Amino acid sequence: MSIADKGLLEDFIQESLTLLDDAKEPLNMAECSAQGVNLIFRCLHTLKGTSGFIDLLPLSSFIHKVEDFVRDKQEVKSGLEPEEGECLLGALSLMGDAVVNARDSAFLEKPAFDEVLTSLNKLRYKDSSLSSLQKLIEQISSEVSKKSIELEPVTLIPAVDALKAILEKIKIKQERTVIPIDYKTIEKLSIDGRDFTTIACSQLEALEAMAMGGKESLYKLDLVDIFAGFEEISSFLPNKKEILAWDVITDVYDTMPEVVMQAFDRFWVQGLQKCAEIIWKKGPKTSNEGTSDGIASPAENEKPAEEEFYRISGKILQDVAQQVGSLVANRNNFENLVQEIGPKLPSEYREHLKDSYSDLDNTVNDLETKVSSLNNRLLRDIFQRLPGQVSRLADELGKDIVLNLSGEDIEIPRGLVKALQDPLVHIVRNSVDHGVETPEQRKEVNKNPQGKMDIFATRDDGLLKISISDDGKGIDPEQIRAKAIKKGLIEAGTEISDQDLQKLIFAPGFSTHEVATSVSGRGVGMDVVRTAVESRGGRLQLVSKNGEGTTIDLYLPLDMGSKTRDVQLVKIGGDVYGIEYRSLVEVIRGDNITLLPFKNEIYMDYRGDMLHFINLGEFLYGNDTGKEPLERIIIIEDEQQRRLACGVNGMKYKVKVVVSRFEQEFLAANMVFAGSAVVGTGKPILVFNFSDIYNYL
Repeated sequence: MSIADKGLLEDFIQESLTLLDDAKEPLNMAECSAQGVNLIFRCLHTLKGTSGFIDLLPLSSFIHKVEDFVRDKQEVKSGLEPEEGECLLGALSLMGDAVVNARDSAFLEKPAFDEVLTSLNKLRYKDSSLSSLQKLIEQISSEVSKKSIELEPVTLIPAVDALKAILEKIKIKQERTVIPIDYKTIEKLSIDGRDFTTIACSQLEALEAMAMGGKESLYKLDLVDIFAGFEEISSFLPNKKEILAWDVITDVYDTMPEVVMQAFDRFWVQGLQKCAEIIWKKGPKTSNEGTSDGIASPAENEKPAEEEFYRISGKILQDVAQQVGSLVANRNNFENLVQEIGPKLPSEYREHLKDSYSDLDNTVNDLETKVSSLNNRLLRDIFQRLPGQVSRLADELGKDIVLNLSGEDIEIPRGLVKALQDPLVHIVRNSVDHGVETPEQRKEVNKNPQGKMDIFATRDDGLLKISISDDGKGIDPEQIRAKAIKKGLIEAGTEISDQDLQKLIFAPGFSTHEVATSVSGRGVGMDVVRTAVESRGGRLQLVSKNGEGTTIDLYLPLDMGSKTRDVQLVKIGGDVYGIEYRSLVEVIRGDNITLLPFKNEIYMDYRGDMLHFINLGEFLYGNDTGKEPLERIIIIEDEQQRRLACGVNGMKYKVKVVVSRFEQEFLAANMVFAGSAVVGTGKPILVFNFSDIYNYL
């Protein structure tokens, strides 16, 4: 991932500074306990992983070396001496400077970074000589004999094992070979356009560590990441069947140390060098490089202004957001008052009032946007994981699938990122497993052997839509029917439409696979998707054609609390209600329409189309609305582009209000009103929810 993504880098800086603050906390005390060492190690380990993830490899390498010092203490459950704590505190402070200056790749070349690593190594190895070891053994023996303590054998096992390992190294007395490649000089390594820099470097680092220090040195690295990375990158190599896996290398090493160099040859020489595009880091520029006359260009001399970053409490950020919401509400009320009293003011005051409101409106809009962006993330954070999922699963199932993504730059609330991860993975896995056929099956039905999957996102005001579609075999309604009858979800002979049958895939425990596999068949997945989406106030829509493919649309509201909306005020039965302006298609005079009854329902002829008609007064109050005439007919369109004709008793003006969702459960469950708002005079109104017009029929 490129660090050019400014938003991702800023998130990294903020989160890293928070981690470093947490890591420094145990060091600010008189002494750092073993528990404090554990906390520091966890913070460094997380920071190392995230910095490597966004390609800040020099920073990740520095953190890794500091982490080695802390790991030694953690393994023996030891605290830190004052000198060690002071040195480590200095390293963490330098780390904070490097994080803030993450854009400057040369920042870690400053002498202070090498000096602090040298100091840590001196402390790390100060008691590691043979004479120190002998002195320590004599001290243990003296303490035990002096107090006549009989230690249990289990207590001595770690020490005995460690001493045996030292003895084995002394016996071997062999020089370790060094792999003939410096992984630190790799700028970028990619295969078929996919970035594998971090994974490849971690594999080479592990091979180098084992070549120089034996199998024991391997266990000081993050084995989980190394093993997972090996599985991911090896599947992309042309000679993947010849690559030596880590379990083989570690098993064989005791009798054949040369297996490390064989593994390197197969992984690098026969593998990556033949299929990967490798960009090496350039050395430092000489004085005559950069321009033809030896003078550096202005762009090289310009240093970007340093940006300061601060740790902000989540509670404070929440309070600011709420205060901005109140400010927006007051701004909206001010606008409504300007509309109501403006015509009654002298012209010179009216113009001044409008200008003042215009300035206030611009400032509040800008503030609202910036505060919202602090809590937003890009969809790219979710989408970037999906190509690997599709590729690995397709290989496992013997399928060829190309994935197209769009909409990665859409901003969504931070909480929604986590809520969407599992549903999208479930849908994608289902599509690869159930939907897209194997190349042979596709050829039999005259399809392109390569299947296609599209995932695209769009944002319309406060609504996020994510569509996941494939050109596979679709969902067979009859197969669903048979399975549903077998599981007792429906009775045999029940009349049910194909569309309703297809929706049964979202029922708990439902699966069309007879045998459970590592991919599917356990009946867990699509019901999780539905629950996750609906718990966020969203909904799903499924469209599938047998033999042609399936599309699943996710609709999720982005404003889980309050949001400013343009609302048209209407009069219904003597009261005032609001209709969101985005739902309006057209307003027609009530005396220019023709209503036609049909099967206990009423329809209106709207330019040749017969639309359902509903008198909102009768809908809300029954037939007890008096004899007020239907002055206006409003044509409404919902999110599915379905239309409805609504009769109202009068039209007022458009206002800008904050629509607040209902907090009480019995109100929040209603499908007629989206929430409430307060207009300029302080009077509350109810705002209709026309996202699904079928709720009115």
